[in-house]
Amino acid sequence: MAAKTQRSLQDIIDIILRKIFLVVLQQPSKNDPNIVFLALTAAKILSEGRTLVLSCTMMDRVLIDRLSGDFPSAEPPFRYLVGCYRRACDELKRVVLVKNASFRSEIVFTIKQARKLVISYCRLYVGNPNMFKTSGHVSGASYLMSMIFAKVSTHMDEFGDEFGDDTFDSPPGFINEFFRDGDDGNLELVVQDLFEKLRQSVDGISPLGNFQQPMRALLWLIEYPNNAKILVNHPRWIPKKTNLPIGEGRMIEIESILGAFLRVSALPDSKEFKSTPDVGQQCFSEASNRRSVDLSSLTTIKKAMNILYDGLVAVFHKLLNNQDTQERVLEYLAEVIKKNSARSCMQVDPLSFASYGMLVNLSSVMLRLCQPLLDGAAKWREQIDHKYLFHNTRLDFRQLTTMHASSEEVSAWLEEENSSKDTHELEAQEGMSSGTRKEYSLTCECFFITTRVLNLGLMKAISEFEHLFEDYTLLGQASTFYKLVIIWLVDFVGGFKIPLPSTCPMKFASIPEHFVDDAMNFLEIAFGVPEVSEGVVLLSDKFTIRKNIYELLEYLWNIPSRLNAWKQIAREEKGMYLNFLNLLINDSMYLLDECLNKNISQLKKIEVEMTNSTKWEQRSVEERVEIMRLFHSQENIVRSNMKLANGNVGMLAFTSEQIPAPFLLPEMVIHLFYSRHFNIYSNKYKMHSTSAYGKIVVSSSSLITKIYVYIARGDKEMNVFPAAISKDGQSYNEKLLTSQLFKYVADNLWKIHENRNIIQEFVELGLKVKSAVYEALNEASNAEAILGEIPDEFLDPILHTLMRDPVILPSSRMSVDRPVIQSHLLNGNTLNDPFTRCHLTQDMLIPNTELKQRIEDFIRSQRKRK
Repeated sequence: MAAKTQRSLQDIIDIILRKIFLVVLQQPSKNDPNIVFLALTAAKILSEGRTLVLSCTMMDRVLIDRLSGDFPSAEPPFRYLVGCYRRACDELKRVVLVKNASFRSEIVFTIKQARKLVISYCRLYVGNPNMFKTSGHVSGASYLMSMIFAKVSTHMDEFGDEFGDDTFDSPPGFINEFFRDGDDGNLELVVQDLFEKLRQSVDGISPLGNFQQPMRALLWLIEYPNNAKILVNHPRWIPKKTNLPIGEGRMIEIESILGAFLRVSALPDSKEFKSTPDVGQQCFSEASNRRSVDLSSLTTIKKAMNILYDGLVAVFHKLLNNQDTQERVLEYLAEVIKKNSARSCMQVDPLSFASYGMLVNLSSVMLRLCQPLLDGAAKWREQIDHKYLFHNTRLDFRQLTTMHASSEEVSAWLEEENSSKDTHELEAQEGMSSGTRKEYSLTCECFFITTRVLNLGLMKAISEFEHLFEDYTLLGQASTFYKLVIIWLVDFVGGFKIPLPSTCPMKFASIPEHFVDDAMNFLEIAFGVPEVSEGVVLLSDKFTIRKNIYELLEYLWNIPSRLNAWKQIAREEKGMYLNFLNLLINDSMYLLDECLNKNISQLKKIEVEMTNSTKWEQRSVEERVEIMRLFHSQENIVRSNMKLANGNVGMLAFTSEQIPAPFLLPEMVIHLFYSRHFNIYSNKYKMHSTSAYGKIVVSSSSLITKIYVYIARGDKEMNVFPAAISKDGQSYNEKLLTSQLFKYVADNLWKIHENRNIIQEFVELGLKVKSAVYEALNEASNAEAILGEIPDEFLDPILHTLMRDPVILPSSRMSVDRPVIQSHLLNGNTLNDPFTRCHLTQDMLIPNTELKQRIEDFIRSQRKRK
């Protein structure tokens, strides 16, 4: 048998290229409608004295002839090119079957060149669709849009149908490669067309329509920096005035690309601009006659709007954090404000100004963009420059009514301010006034833009549409923002202290009046909404308010007369003072548990996921953006909660140093909490990004250690505290706490350079606890041997321990141990009988002297027997 003939490298490449481009240079023996015979091309090649074999150098020529020729059965150009890319990818997978390494390398190079050439011609075609014969087929840009929608769509979008009827999936990697390296003029025209198609796809769409796919497509496109620059330089980014019979405010909403997305709203608009599907007709027609379950449509709309807000925030965030696009985004926001500035008037022409929906949506977006500023107000507040009101060239605040100064007074004050500067600053100011614009931080820009957007949007709409009161998230965010505004304003008059300055400082007098009006009006509205005042506002503010109280008390603590009064209260008003201490304990427990067991654990999971680059890259852009948003949000929460917890723990530290006795009362040691706080030293809470809040965690751990030491100092003779720690089953066992935890904590204290005496006393406390453990074990063993089986009536029904001071609960008539029920009642939220939930206070407890006597008799009799 003859040996099988080995194909040459040239023959292999010829076969592969014919498969990729679906062309042949010789008349095929079989008629395949998908394969094109390039007869003219073959004739030219033969006339040049070359063989009819495809090679890397001939790809360009063959591809042009295939696309330019008139072949009735051939695919349209763009579909054909995408098919070439797909077939090239398939051939690349088969290369592994080639055993010859040198052949394999050359083949891989040729296939990749073919794929690169296909991408190049795709860009040429979508930018110049008339360069090849199309026979009336769909344009390449339309196919490209279909590919993008197919890429960003889920199996079934939650609102609306899939976009379009003709979905056109792209081969893996095609759409990314198409945009990744494309920066030529042809691609700019294509991307501009895509952005225009996205605008048209959401024009006049309500929240019940399909805005999600276009939103995801927009976000996907701007992930590529070149596309982002094309967007902000698009003719419809800030559209010029048209001949439409509408005002400039309405025009920027209708005609701009982002305006089309921002106007997606459930808020009613003028009939000329009604959106579809009609929200009112579909969800709330004859609402009074519908079942309550049907009215869940409101929840559906809220969910849709939150999806819209998240998408818009992601778009703005991406563009604002890109130095090449940031300025144009700020210009767009300024144009929206300027063209709608007269919307603050009493009577508004709907044809002249943007809709309520757009400006409320923009209000929500700006509040979310300001979230880092709100979470770390003290840190970022320094970047809010008061001079922006007078010297920025983006927004004109001088036309607004000021708090307490005429325009002449403001001008005179500014002139005086400028004249007091040194020569360098004066020259800088003159340069600015002559056309050179001073640069302000993005934080500063966003703060002032948000104040204007809220004034024109949310504050106007909230008086018109009652159902906005049900958007507790939006109201909560606005409440937090206006608190920041108030704090910033109060700084101009010397802070929160009395008396106020005798004359109004010009910094305060010159601010726009609506800053104060909006803040006061909104807070008045918010306090009237229970879900906001009690849920969003008070829940989030409770610990902040208490922290301020603790800081005031700490100040009073340093005044000898106040300190003596404090000590007197601790001696004479034991009930009130113990409640106060328990309030501190419960607050710190809650905040630390939230941080350690919830927030940091969640951060740890996210960090693990982000460090796995393979899985992280497999996630979509939207998922990564959402995960990063959640990560930074949790970081901010941890920082905030740890600072608030430190306020509580710090209060306990300086009170326990001077007044340790209350912490050693039976009801207090039963309510023991300190050893649980040692979770803060656990390795599982260490993060890659601990620099963001690690110092706060270290500070808290140091304060908790000092509390231990201070209480132990007040307990040198009785050893009540070590005994209490040794019995704390929730947080302690002998092996962990004595041999590991105290030593581990002491080692950490050395690392943070804690006071040597504090560390030494802490270690000594650990030794006392270890001794207390052994004593407790011996005592328990002896008690069990002496007392034997204890009658159930002598056991506390809550902790199931032998009662020493039984009392009767008036409602349930149950007998419990006094320290146990006192510890229960010390929590201000549980002033009730644990068995009947009826009201109960300590003065209502009835001593059970008869049972106490029987218990003492039982103990004596059992001891005599042994």
